[in-house]
Amino acid sequence: MASPTGNGASSVLVLQLIRISQLSATVASFYDHVTSFDQEVELIWQHPGRTGKILYFLTRYCGNCIVLAVFIMVVVDMDSDRVSKVRLYLQIWATAVPAWVVQAIMQFRLFAMYDRSRRLLCFMTTCYVIQVVAIMSFTLYQDTEVSVIRVEGWTVCLLTKVPRLLIGTWLSIMAFEGLLFSLALYKTVLHLREMRTNWTRENITTILLRDNLLYFLIMFTTYAMTVVTSSLIPSILSNIVASFTITLTCIMGSRLILNIRRAAFRHGEWMNTEEIGHQLQALGGDHGSSSRRDTVPSNPEQSVSTYAGLGLSATTR
Repeated sequence: MASPTGNGASSVLVLQLIRISQLSATVASFYDHVTSFDQEVELIWQHPGRTGKILYFLTRYCGNCIVLAVFIMVVVDMDSDRVSKVRLYLQIWATAVPAWVVQAIMQFRLFAMYDRSRRLLCFMTTCYVIQVVAIMSFTLYQDTEVSVIRVEGWTVCLLTKVPRLLIGTWLSIMAFEGLLFSLALYKTVLHLREMRTNWTRENITTILLRDNLLYFLIMFTTYAMTVVTSSLIPSILSNIVASFTITLTCIMGSRLILNIRRAAFRHGEWMNTEEIGHQLQALGGDHGSSSRRDTVPSNPEQSVSTYAGLGLSATTR
C-alpha cells in the first residue's frame, strides 16, 4: 500500500517499486526452497518425526503460498476501496501468521535448552497468547481508510488514514521475540562461562544457541527497520522492507528445523542418545555438580524426547 503522493508519476513509481520488491521477495523464497530441497528430502521426509514435518510444512510450503498470494494481491488491480482495504488486512495477517509459526518452533528449542522446564513453558505460552491477542486488537479494531485511484492506466491503492496504533502490530512481535532472545542469550552466556570444551559444528548445543541468536538478530533488525520506516520515512521504503519480512521469516524458520535435524544425524545415522543427553546437561549448566538438580535431567531419554517436538528422535546404539 502506498500513501498519497504529490502527483501521478510518483504514484506510479511507488507502485512499480513495490511490485518489483515483492517479486524479488517471492523469487528469493522459492529459490531458497529449490536450493535446499535435497536437504529437505534427506532430513525431513526420510526420517520419522511427525511434529517436525508439520512445522516444516507450515513454515516452508504454507509460507511459500502466503508469499505468492501477497505478490498476486500486489500485482492485481483492485477496483473498489472495500476490496483494497480487505487486501491491506490480508497483508498484515500474512505477515503475522508465519511469525507465529516460527515463534512456536523457537519455543520448542528454548524448552529443550532449559531442560523441559514447565514453568518456562507456561511463561512463554502465556506471553505468546498475550502477543496474539494484542496483534488481533491492533489489527481488527483500527479505523483505516483506503482509497483506490487510477493514474495513467495503473490502479493505485492509497492509505488516506493510517491509525497511530497500527505500529503496535510490529511492536507486539518485537516484544515477544525480544523476550525469547533474552532467554536464549542468557543460556548462551551461561554456557560460555561454564563449558570446558571448544564449540564444534557437530555439537547440538552449539546449533541450538547459534541458530536461536542468529534468528533473533536478523528478524528483530527486520522488524525494527519496518517500524522505523513506517514512522519516520516515506511509506515507499516501509513497503519495500515489509515485502521481505514474510520471506525472511519463512526462510529462517525452515533453516532452523533443517539445521537442528542435521545436527542430530552423523553420516546418515542417528546421534547417540547418551551424547545428546550429555550435551543437554552441559547446556543446562551441569558439570558434575549434584546441587543443580533442576537443570540436570534424571533420564537422558526424557531430555531427548524434547527434540521430538522438532521431529527429532534418537536410538541408543
